[in-house]
Amino acid sequence: MTKYEVVNKTYVKSNNKSSTILSRYTYTLIAFTILSLIINLIIGNDIIPVIKNIFISLVVTCLLTYIINLIKRKNNFKSILIEDDAIAIGLILGIFQCSNIIVLLISIIITLIIKNICKNMNLSAAIYGILIIALYNNYIAKDVITPLIYLKNISNSIDFKEIIDYGGGILNYLFGISYLSPLLSVFVFIYLFYKKGIKYNIVIYYILTIALIFTSYGFAKGIPWLIFIELFSDSLIFLTIYILTDYKNSPTIEEAGMLYGIILGIITAILRFIIPNLAVIITIIIGSLVLTKILEKNSYKLKYHPKTYKISVIASIILVIITTIVLVIIN
Repeated sequence: MTKYEVVNKTYVKSNNKSSTILSRYTYTLIAFTILSLIINLIIGNDIIPVIKNIFISLVVTCLLTYIINLIKRKNNFKSILIEDDAIAIGLILGIFQCSNIIVLLISIIITLIIKNICKNMNLSAAIYGILIIALYNNYIAKDVITPLIYLKNISNSIDFKEIIDYGGGILNYLFGISYLSPLLSVFVFIYLFYKKGIKYNIVIYYILTIALIFTSYGFAKGIPWLIFIELFSDSLIFLTIYILTDYKNSPTIEEAGMLYGIILGIITAILRFIIPNLAVIITIIIGSLVLTKILEKNSYKLKYHPKTYKISVIASIILVIITTIVLVIIN
């Protein structure tokens, strides 16, 4: 008899089985894979390395998951495809292209180790593999100097056209060459929202917090278009949808979810001035390791003590304002 895990979380439809939710994530990740191949074909890039990365990531992730299941005496191939997130994790790590196969393999192994040690992780375990790939690409191989790094090292007088051209043009930002398409990410969010399979309140508050901080900062510095670069770079929207809102590893109640999004949005904004290319990744790790546990521990107070909740909200708003002012002054 098949055993189903029923997901009964805030903002997630109560009769959505975990396998159903993860299947939808997998289907949408296939769309990112196809788009990546199409974009590389259109711009004339060699798609063989892209295909190789995705193929190796998928095969190795599924194979290692199968071996782990055998060790656990869980000999169920279907669980590898859906319930164990093997395909979804394989696709995520594969589309974050890495030119070094050894580094890719290390990222897969670390991801699966974390996932099996921390039982409350699904797709969010992939953030550790993504961290390995990002560290290699940005600090060892130095394949690209992203617009975020470029923007950090130049005068604030740079205009919008120059930074867009540097990043490969407007189509690069929208459809994804250096980053995973924010435009497709928005459509995926709408789809998952419609299917009630995502904690959309976390996504909204997280992105809204970042938008408010960088819009204010941009106008204060005379670069009002800065918010476009901040939201459309570094695969921010993609990582927010697929990793930040892991239904097992993010707050379950509405009040905690709002605070989660706001606090992590503040952390991302600060880290963008320190480690631009790793800001979102480090933020998600902080959220999954620390903040989720704190908010879940205090969920009763947040839910049933209105005064505690109001104080927390006011404190978060004040913190957003202070963060914006401090960033404007010191940068």
